[in-house]
Amino acid sequence: DAAFGLLEHCLDIHPNASSALYEISQYYMFLRQVPQGQAALEKAVTYAPDNYWYSQGLVSLYQQQNELDKAVTLLEEMVTRFQARSSVQSSRYLWTTGEVQ
Repeated sequence: DAAFGLLEHCLDIHPNASSALYEISQYYMFLRQVPQGQAALEKAVTYAPDNYWYSQGLVSLYQQQNELDKAVTLLEEMVTRFQARSSVQSSRYLWTTGEVQ
């Protein structure tokens, strides 16, 4: 697909482009290529740690993949990074108390 090719070209030019990494991760998820999608999303979060939505998407993916330790660790990081967002505090509480499974 042309859009996928353009995203790959963007990453050839700038491999740390978090927006391109995020978008290509969504493509991989759509294609049910979860390992590639997860790797791209993890890189997007690494290169744009202050992007709440990338982090939240990765937490959701970890939950879907039953990688709960990774989800809790990222939520704990998000509590510090995004102190103004009460939804992060609530999510972390639910995860650490076992109320979300």
